[in-house]
Amino acid sequence: MKHKGRSGREKGPLRILVSVFLDVRWGRSFVRGVADFGASVPTGWVVFPRSPAENFPEVYQSGEWDGVIVQVTDVESIEVVRAATCPVVLVDPRPEVLPESPRILFDHPEVGRVAAKHLLETGRRHFGFFGFDQAKLSEEREQAFVAAIGQAGFDCAVTRIPIELRHHRIRVGEGGREIMREALEALPRPVAIGCGNDELSRVLLELCLDAGLAVPEEVALIGGDDDDLFCRTSQPSLSSVSLPFTEAGQTAADVLQRLMRGRGDAPLVTRVGPSEVAARDSTRVVPGEDRAIEAAVRELHRRVADPKLRMAEVAAAAKLSVSSLERRFQRALGCTPLVKLRDVRVTLAKRMLGETEKSVNEVARTCGFGSASRFGVAFREMTGMSPLAYRRDASRQTQSRGAGEAGTK
Repeated sequence: MKHKGRSGREKGPLRILVSVFLDVRWGRSFVRGVADFGASVPTGWVVFPRSPAENFPEVYQSGEWDGVIVQVTDVESIEVVRAATCPVVLVDPRPEVLPESPRILFDHPEVGRVAAKHLLETGRRHFGFFGFDQAKLSEEREQAFVAAIGQAGFDCAVTRIPIELRHHRIRVGEGGREIMREALEALPRPVAIGCGNDELSRVLLELCLDAGLAVPEEVALIGGDDDDLFCRTSQPSLSSVSLPFTEAGQTAADVLQRLMRGRGDAPLVTRVGPSEVAARDSTRVVPGEDRAIEAAVRELHRRVADPKLRMAEVAAAAKLSVSSLERRFQRALGCTPLVKLRDVRVTLAKRMLGETEKSVNEVARTCGFGSASRFGVAFREMTGMSPLAYRRDASRQTQSRGAGEAGTK
């Protein structure tokens, strides 16, 4: 039997409005989770993804909704939710916003603690945190990050950037970049820096490159949310703390379903914690503070494309003899300089195979292998597959992610 909506209209699938930021990975993944849950409901859901930039009050009033999941960003939206005639689930609001409304909260303090733990494992002794001023997400991550660094016996220099809003989104403006530039120059090095989100991490990376600072050798960086746009397209790629946003969307949908059915067991607050650290090039540093080995690793990265690179040249860059270089390398990294060079080259090759259309021969040359055959042998030894097989596998994964996102539209 078809059921009636609040207006008395007959309908089949339920109409669900989801208003979150769609121009970032977390928002798209979140909507995908809502859609996945809706597909499992017997009556079915039709999910309408919208961005807060589209004016949530107007979108809400323009349709008849059976349920709403929304990230409120302004006073007018709060009032619309307060007067809503259908069940509403909030996404990561401030504590004072509609405290009686069910909500999904991302565990930002745990994101900060996980980021701090990851950076502490690099062996650094100088730490910093860059975040947005008066932004809930950034403030909670900052406080937990600084506390974790302090518990390990270290100080942490904090830099807060004034908020600049564009289309309801917090962005880094020119004034903020200048504040970040000055703070970066004042930090002792080598330093490990946590950031309030991936955009801040990306801006810091650009400032490091402008200042001639090597990442990760002089400045190690980690952000939060693991946004592909900022993390995977950077050079070097950026480490980040990942949150299970798709699962969060499924959880929000489950809470909404309970509310729409009039059940009394819908939780008021559901917290979603981080899933893992997506460790990439920006935090792959030498454990400890052996400056000579850091210089050697920096030389390996700088000369990665040179097939004629000799260990004597690497040792000279570190102001060591070849024998001393090998001993200290083994002590610091547990491998020889040649093994590390192969790791650097294969890591770069994996990224190029997965993200560019360059031929295997071009990738081999760019990564410093003397020939495609040598490249193939080294690549198979480290990954267990040929370069072409790795590219096919990476392509399938990319297509699978794209199909998943297309299914939510």
